[in-house]
Amino acid sequence: MGEFSRYQFTYVPVDTDEGKRHVMLVDVSPPRWGDLIHPLHKEYESFRPGVVFHRYAGKTEPARPAEIYALTERARRATKRVNVDVTMTSGAVAVLDPTERVRRTVTDFLREDMVGQIAAADEKKKAAAPHPSGYFRSLQVLWPDSRSPEAFRHEVDEYLRDFDLAMQHALAQAVGTAGTPLALTLTNPGEDNLTKVQVVLSLPGTVSAHVTADAEDEVDWPHQPAEYGSGTIPVLGGYPGRLGIQPAAYQLPSLNSPDIEQQDGRTLIRYAPVNLRPHETVALDPITVYSSQEADSFVFEWRATATNVSSKVQRSLTIPAQRLELDLRDVLRPAFGIDDDAEQEEDGGERACSAP
Repeated sequence: MGEFSRYQFTYVPVDTDEGKRHVMLVDVSPPRWGDLIHPLHKEYESFRPGVVFHRYAGKTEPARPAEIYALTERARRATKRVNVDVTMTSGAVAVLDPTERVRRTVTDFLREDMVGQIAAADEKKKAAAPHPSGYFRSLQVLWPDSRSPEAFRHEVDEYLRDFDLAMQHALAQAVGTAGTPLALTLTNPGEDNLTKVQVVLSLPGTVSAHVTADAEDEVDWPHQPAEYGSGTIPVLGGYPGRLGIQPAAYQLPSLNSPDIEQQDGRTLIRYAPVNLRPHETVALDPITVYSSQEADSFVFEWRATATNVSSKVQRSLTIPAQRLELDLRDVLRPAFGIDDDAEQEEDGGERACSAP
């Protein structure tokens, strides 16, 4: 009959011609890998102990050979476990100086510059004079900037959020070029085929991770919102004031790339599931990892599961640290159109720049 913990009994009152009666409903939990075959334990009608019943469409009958083989395979799975190993072929956690202050300085500078357009537009409106080209002026009146100051500020906030993500992407790309991305391999040392093996790598929350990009790929910097208060002239092409749909701040990874997210103070990397033949080894996608925490090494944890066997395997990896002298300001110079030979200003060494 199996374990009674797998059954749940509920009595439901039912009104009949003979009065109210209680009918017992039995909820049976679905079978699990490793469950034994449950034969008949005592004689029942014409069936002797040991008979295995199977539920077919609309009827219950003694199991046929195909069902017996399937039940045997289900029971045999109890001895099967995920047997894989994850090893590091190369890689290090790049240790950098903190970048939050530099990123905040850049976004604050851009916000002040763009939000200042609101006051400038109001002043321009007050001091407006007849335009020498009345035709084009009339077109701008027909298609004025319809954004409110609040809507423009919201657009600026979205732009700066994307710009900050792009800065992080540019930094990760520089780290991937100057440092050593984490390269892992997944091995099936056993004799069984493993289906859809997924590896989840858990990193300390102080470690950031990005899909390693090609060094030649350009960061897809977002476009700035159109200048506040500027009218649109459709006949001259485009709608510069209509920027409701912004390009992505960075190129999205392919569908087969790992998923990276923050969860419960940890950085989780979920690699795409792969099928593994016996004794097969596959390379997992390289990941760029970096941190501002000073350390000689970092301990990562990984776990692996498969869809055709039960249980999971869970172990740890010690990843060495690699100190990198990367300055985010130097990484961002191409984005602001700053040439390597640009001269510093006398009042503080800041270089003149224009946002992308």
